[in-house]
Amino acid sequence: MRLNLLKPNTADWVEKKQNQQKEQSKVTRVFTFGQDVSVKNHSVGRQWLPGTVIQVTGLVSYQVKLHDGQIRRCYQCGVVTTPPTLLTTPLQTLVTFPFTVHLTLLLLLFHALFSLFYFWFHHMITRTCLAGSLYNNWLSIPQCQS
Repeated sequence: MRLNLLKPNTADWVEKKQNQQKEQSKVTRVFTFGQDVSVKNHSVGRQWLPGTVIQVTGLVSYQVKLHDGQIRRCYQCGVVTTPPTLLTTPLQTLVTFPFTVHLTLLLLLFHALFSLFYFWFHHMITRTCLAGSLYNNWLSIPQCQS
């Protein structure tokens, strides 16, 4: 008895699906001289850096001049087209700072405001003798002498 009849042959179906995927992935990106593009950034900072194609160096490689003056050699997989509106977004200045810088600045601001409030509050209690027994016990400040 043949067991092949119980289990269908999926090789033809898999090959057909693989050919469909291969045909769909043949979409290529071609960039020309002077075209505005974004280049993948592999270091710290923004993920994509805006620039302009200055030379096509191969079938899938380009030289791109970034807006800060750097020239990078990039492969096709690390270059995408950039709409002109994305190059001048005002929120880019916030995105360029790493999260830790924002957090550090926020903590410094909080510390400065807390210190200012603490010294003002302490001054009000000790200098003007407005503190009652509750505040004196809480802050361990001696009673004001009348």
